[in-house]
Amino acid sequence: MQLGAHVRTAGGIATSFARAADLGCECMQIFSSNPRGWQRALPKDEHIAAFTACVL
Repeated sequence: MQLGAHVRTAGGIATSFARAADLGCECMQIFSSNPRGWQRALPKDEHIAAFTACVL
């Protein structure tokens, strides 16, 4: 039983869905930014569209 795993979001958040599925994950928690960092980057419009397509 796998309780948790770090899944990279390189290439956009939407890429993490396939990576999580490959690891056998049944759910995901997404952190929108590094909790130890001060600067936050907004996601690109194409990443938002890809994420929305995966979720809906």
